[in-house]
Amino acid sequence: MRLKLIAAGLLAIIIVVLFAPQRKWDKYYKNKMGKPPHQIIVNALGSFQTHSMAIDLGCGVGNDALLLLNQGWSVWAIDSEPKAIQILKKRAGSTEKLNVVAQKFEQESLWKTLPNADLIYAIHALPFCKQAEFRKVWDNIKLHLLPNGRFAGHFFGTCYRGFSDKEMASMTFMNKEDILELFQDFDVEFFSEVEEDSYSGTGRPIHSHIFEVIAQKKKVSYGN
Repeated sequence: MRLKLIAAGLLAIIIVVLFAPQRKWDKYYKNKMGKPPHQIIVNALGSFQTHSMAIDLGCGVGNDALLLLNQGWSVWAIDSEPKAIQILKKRAGSTEKLNVVAQKFEQESLWKTLPNADLIYAIHALPFCKQAEFRKVWDNIKLHLLPNGRFAGHFFGTCYRGFSDKEMASMTFMNKEDILELFQDFDVEFFSEVEEDSYSGTGRPIHSHIFEVIAQKKKVSYGN
């Protein structure tokens, strides 16, 4: 009898370990469905005269990707969660302008498959890179961004609170000076720092500290 109880307890633990993360993501996706595109994407799109190629890093359920598709852009949408990719594909329907990849964007193999783009955006995504991988990801972003192309996205500040110590150990938090240093080869068109008590995508209370950036990559000019 005791062995049965122990076995049942172990099974319960395994179920929690396997399915708790997915329940968290399901709740997150449910909360995000039907939300409008992020204002930073709307603002960035207002600076483009033509519609071309965009890369969405951490696309989630695709609220931002759908906006671009509806405006005639071609979009490569990347997310490490296959469920997010499935949701986006279903919402987008049949279109040749959408390419999806279920992969972590820290993986070098991903960037070998991606095209160069006029717009690369990362909405609440880059902070989830490990510190050891962040610079490599950023270098790939710059490499794949065409001259005069734009980056739009978020960075988490060092005062952000709302993750466990274990979660924070695999994330990247930056101060203002560190972020501006990333954009030495860009013209920064919009920069905002917001620190406030808020709620996470799953409804958890947090202390949010976020930097928003829109920046245009400078076109390299050569002397006479």
